[in-house]
Order: sequence, then C-alpha cells, then structure tokens
Amino acid sequence: MKALLLLVALLSSTLYADSIYLSLNSYHYNNNGLQSSHSIIGGEYKNIEAFSFVNSKGRDSWYVGYIDRKAYHLHDRLYMGYSVGIVHGYGDKEIPFIFPMLTYTYKRLGTDLIMLADQGVALRLRVEF
Repeated sequence: MKALLLLVALLSSTLYADSIYLSLNSYHYNNNGLQSSHSIIGGEYKNIEAFSFVNSKGRDSWYVGYIDRKAYHLHDRLYMGYSVGIVHGYGDKEIPFIFPMLTYTYKRLGTDLIMLADQGVALRLRVEF
C-alpha cells in the first residue's frame, strides 16, 4: 500500500513536496536483533519534514520536525545539518528528538547520513523537486 501511495504522489501534478524519501537503513552499534531496513514514506516542504516508518523494533512510527539540511557548508555538495521534532513509536507517548546529519545532493538525488546519538547511524535516500 505504501508503494502505491508513493507512486500516486510521484505521478500527481499536485505534488507540493520539496523532496520525498525513498529508503531508510540503519546500523546499530549494539544490534541485539534490531531491524536495519525500515519501510518509509514521507517528505519535506519548506523545512518541515514528516514521515512514517517502521522503527528498529518493528513498530509503526512517525516523525514530524523542522529540518535545516544545509546549516553548514563543508565542501562542494556536502553539508552538515540537523532536524528537531517529535517522534512516536518508541513507547506510549511522543518524545522530542534532535539529530545531526551529513547530507550530499547531486542534481535531484540526495542522501542523508543521520547520527542517532549513541545508538548508531541511519542512511536515508531522497529525491528533490
């Protein structure tokens, strides 16, 4: 169903997103049976990002936040940025969440290397419009 929604969004002439997210994978420093591939659907519009995903424990989760992908220019197409927002799916209530990221964009394809504090890292792929 998520794949169908993504296809409809891509083909729609009324798509108002600045970018959409294609995949999310993670590496945990202490794995203990955690998932490393996460189904994701979402995107961003004018520095607001929202996405739904299956977290590392296999639970449906969502995140909404403010993103500044290009806060610091490092080199050519490489930037350091951050996102701050609220995540749901890691307990009974929403929790505040902030994560720094390294981001690289070539033409309309991009990737975000997200640092998850002491837990690990995640790699997200996106298409920009």
